[in-house]
Amino acid sequence: MKHVNSGPSFFQQETSLYAILLFKEANGDIVIDGRSYPLHQQKVFILPPDATVKFLIHLDYPADYYQIRFHALQAADKGHFAPAELNCPRLWTSIIFGANLLTAFIFSPIWGKLADRYGRKLMLVRSGISMAIIITLMGFATNHIYLLLLRLLNGMMAGFIPAAIALTATNTPKEKTGYALGILHAGSVAGTICGPLLGGLLADSFGFSAVFSYTGLCIFAATMMVIFLVKENFEKKKGK
Repeated sequence: MKHVNSGPSFFQQETSLYAILLFKEANGDIVIDGRSYPLHQQKVFILPPDATVKFLIHLDYPADYYQIRFHALQAADKGHFAPAELNCPRLWTSIIFGANLLTAFIFSPIWGKLADRYGRKLMLVRSGISMAIIITLMGFATNHIYLLLLRLLNGMMAGFIPAAIALTATNTPKEKTGYALGILHAGSVAGTICGPLLGGLLADSFGFSAVFSYTGLCIFAATMMVIFLVKENFEKKKGK
């Protein structure tokens, strides 16, 4: 434990240590990884390793706080503990991100073959409804394992954009195919640009779980538009 009494200051967390800050007296703000917290509302902060911390303290009111640094421990054996794997969250982030792409890579040819046999609109609806449900459930995941399984399932059932491209290309008059595909691509790019911004605003206002729910709702709404507004001219191929 370290007792600190100082004016405005700046420090960087040590890589291998967590920290608890207990403020006794302070008038101003503390900025943790770019996010500001008013000290008159909150007096206790838990900092992860590598956290960047900056104090915005009024010069006439020095910061008086206690700093406790510690190693996070995890059970190693009966009655024994070992330092927690601090890089584990980064590893799981990579695994969870890549899981969706892995199953999408495996199942995309299967959905493509079924689309040729049963129609692109059916695959578009299948993908939309599945993704709406799965992404909504992601907001209720209680740990990284559940989130990983949902990401694997999401990749397996995905294929909304490829099905939309195929449906547009095969059901648009030839003289307007280029224009239709351009509009479709522009919509995809617009979503890529606006999505992170809107997601960040929603996360700050309502929390990360709400972002998954709103995303699932938007995909479901898009799927309903496909069901009721999109017509497909498709002749089922007879199997040999």
